[in-house]
Amino acid sequence: MKGRAKRFPRRVQVRFWAEATPGSSYAGYSRNISATGMFIATIHPHKPGTRMVIEFQRKGKTFEVPATVAHSAKVSPLLQSVRPSGMGIRFSGRSAELERLLPEGEVQTVDDEDRTVYPVYFSDVDELLEVYDRDIRNGGLFVPTSRPAAMDQQVLVELNLPRARKSVVTVVAKVVHRTEKGSSPGMGVAFSDPDGVVRTLSGLIQGVREAVLEQDANLLD
Repeated sequence: MKGRAKRFPRRVQVRFWAEATPGSSYAGYSRNISATGMFIATIHPHKPGTRMVIEFQRKGKTFEVPATVAHSAKVSPLLQSVRPSGMGIRFSGRSAELERLLPEGEVQTVDDEDRTVYPVYFSDVDELLEVYDRDIRNGGLFVPTSRPAAMDQQVLVELNLPRARKSVVTVVAKVVHRTEKGSSPGMGVAFSDPDGVVRTLSGLIQGVREAVLEQDANLLD
């Protein structure tokens, strides 16, 4: 069982907004951050369960990470020194830029066999289906990460599947390409059992396609 990710004090300027209201953004800053989430100090906390977009600013550039509010509290200004107003959020996506805000040893976890676990998130169903048809069905994919594993190292890849019956599928893979420089650092991996991965995912992907078709049909009614 995985333990709670360690949080580190880190003050980073952010803007955030609810997915449902992208035109209403607010400013805040992080008080602490971990590989799985952070606490945002703000006088505009959102309700638990709200799906958010968090925009970070780093070295003159911005990047966004999807997230969900885990808990929140709006505190009187008179009590701010005792308990800050804000919200704890849980990341539902990752990026190489986000990883750079974390200490090196806290970006990935390892399993019982000391294999590093790399999560892969898809921004939406369209991206999942595109990567499945283009890469996964052909035996591998590209894993965005600021700290790729060594060539030929065996790793675990956690595929986080939006709209799927089973939301997370873990596969064993080997690093066949890596890059730490440029705007898209990461590693290309080849699955150890590509046919098994396709068998595991084919039914889940078919369910996602059917859900999309049903949604589109409902919109036309």
